[in-house]
Amino acid sequence: PGEGDGIPTAGDQYDITKPGEPNFEFTDIDESDMIGLTSFSSPFFSGSNIRDDERVWDWVTPGRFDEVQPDPGDYVFLYGSGSFPLRAGETKRFSIALLVGENLSDLRLNAETVQQIFDVGYRFARPPDKPILRAVPGDEKVTLYWENRAELSVDPLSRNRDFEGYAIYRSTDHEFSDRQTITDINGSKFLFQPLTNEVGVEAKFDLENGLKGPSPIVFPQRGVSFDLGDDTGLFHSYVDTDVTNGQTYYYAVTAYDRGYAPGQDGQFANGIPPSETAKTITYNPVTDSYIFDTNTKRVVPRPRTAGYVSPSIEAAGGLQRSSGYGTGDITVRILDESAVKDGAQYALSFEKIPDVRYSVEDMNTIQTQIKAVVGKTSSLGFQNIRSDSFVLSTENGAILEQPVDYILNPLSGSVQVLSPTITDGDILNATFRYFPILRSNLMALEESNPIFDGIQLFVDDKQLEIDTEQTGWSTGGKSVEYEVAIARAGPGRIAQPNDYEVVFDDEMVSTGFSNNIPLPFTVTNLTQANQQIDVFATDLNRDGAWSIDEPIIFLDIVNGAMTASWQITFVDNGSELRTGDVFYIQTHKPFNSDDLFTFGTVSASTDAELAKEELRDIYVVPNPYVATNELEPRNPVSRSERGDRRLYFANIPPQCTIRIYSLAGELVDTIIHDSSLDDGKVFWDLRTKDNMNIAYGLYIYHVDSVEGKFIGKFAVIK
Repeated sequence: PGEGDGIPTAGDQYDITKPGEPNFEFTDIDESDMIGLTSFSSPFFSGSNIRDDERVWDWVTPGRFDEVQPDPGDYVFLYGSGSFPLRAGETKRFSIALLVGENLSDLRLNAETVQQIFDVGYRFARPPDKPILRAVPGDEKVTLYWENRAELSVDPLSRNRDFEGYAIYRSTDHEFSDRQTITDINGSKFLFQPLTNEVGVEAKFDLENGLKGPSPIVFPQRGVSFDLGDDTGLFHSYVDTDVTNGQTYYYAVTAYDRGYAPGQDGQFANGIPPSETAKTITYNPVTDSYIFDTNTKRVVPRPRTAGYVSPSIEAAGGLQRSSGYGTGDITVRILDESAVKDGAQYALSFEKIPDVRYSVEDMNTIQTQIKAVVGKTSSLGFQNIRSDSFVLSTENGAILEQPVDYILNPLSGSVQVLSPTITDGDILNATFRYFPILRSNLMALEESNPIFDGIQLFVDDKQLEIDTEQTGWSTGGKSVEYEVAIARAGPGRIAQPNDYEVVFDDEMVSTGFSNNIPLPFTVTNLTQANQQIDVFATDLNRDGAWSIDEPIIFLDIVNGAMTASWQITFVDNGSELRTGDVFYIQTHKPFNSDDLFTFGTVSASTDAELAKEELRDIYVVPNPYVATNELEPRNPVSRSERGDRRLYFANIPPQCTIRIYSLAGELVDTIIHDSSLDDGKVFWDLRTKDNMNIAYGLYIYHVDSVEGKFIGKFAVIK
């Protein structure tokens, strides 16, 4: 519904894709009867005056506009728009824009942009959905990873998926102010510079679609374009190794689109520049805490604890083939050590539907509970449920039946409870297995598979062809050259994913198929149960015997029919093939539905003996502490004042007590440390147990743990 349909339709005010009539009811945004701003006051704040209704009424009286206060202070900004009648049950709509700018020019441009958005009824391009970011601190590294939901975003204007790429930002400031270094033509800071690695390469990953470099759509009145990337291809993880242990870093992963090309809509003849998601971290000075958006994180890289043993796939037996012959490469990489499960087992299977795809099944039974709401859908917390493994039961153990008592949606991982014997609020037990990866077609080492239990999977499939590195003479015959190719004659002439062995003899040990030519060799299909196969030996010179330079065509049985697959031709250089000469043919084999692999994981752990040895590696950073420490966090409230002082102890056991003494033997402070296995650092704020700043000098520290004891020292210099 909307303009030109002959019906004065209001549309849906909560759905930007259904705007309705542009100048009817709530979409009539340019009416002449708009009141606008009718007053502005900026009194000094105090707890009493803001409660004085008569005084506040005076401040918002139409026609009052205060001048800007010349002196700094805690002022209240009161905006007024009125007066207007508001009858019982009546609704009045209003819009407010809060504008900020680096300077007056920047403020005016921001105001113009907001006005344009308002004038078109808030119909503006929005960026893709924010990625859900996970960050893993490591020893002098930080690992980031995120999922792909941003790539599925639909732009409300074009109604297309216009996602283009990801950008990563890092700062020691939660507002990322030091990354806003790209200025517009007015000299105002405008765009943010992504993180760059040690060699200057930006952490920006975009689609390989030919759209790269500066966007052709320039930001209006800014004179700059958004960088679309370099066609790097998409990635969903990043390891930042240019970090320092103990330093607080703030990260954001944003998603951006390609913009709105000119001509796609009459209202946007000049196009709309690319849009990028926000990166918002809010500091609450009252609670001294931070609020993080889904695409932002705070991370402090740190050493591991003493005795730390990394999780492993190899320790659980590594990747094991259960069936099949595919020769592609499969890599199982641990990305998040803290998320790896102990004793978990997974199965990797392939299927052809019609192209080859693969799935990973978690072979461990998941147990969870849901609170029933009859007729409504409840989430199980996992998607891609294996239907034949799903069991739903009541608390007393009664098994519910599908579809009488419930309906399972295995793809979304949700259950709709239907049973009349169940009442709202009942707790139901669900057990099942699920697929962390379901029918993925990423067969060329793409990095876009979901990351599950801290694991990332890569598959590199092979095309069916001769493995030239492994094919050749395994015994004898070294001087005889050869050519192996797809059969050029015979039925079918279709290459088969098999390995073969040609064994020569001084005697005639077989005969050629069809022409019965005596042959001094046999051919065995090593892939198919070491079966000897028929061959057709071409008699080019028609002498009734096979000559060394005459092609040998392999005849495999495929689906019950004889099929010519490969042929081999030797070069006659005068050499003779003798008993014991063996020629081996190996092929690269694509994965198919016969291929099945399993692997398991062993989680991180602590080795007590190793921990005892590594106690000697405990140290203090910085040592000496000289007046300040570059690892100390910024003051989140005042940029002109320093943040909290601190140093840290490194390579500490996961559970221990640290006692700090002066040289006189006086106990200065006691730190009780209890952390996860991967956190081997302990911060200290350089304050005594009585919350007093310590004096400069030499200090002794004593680490006491079940693994042993360690004594060290550090200095504080003013």
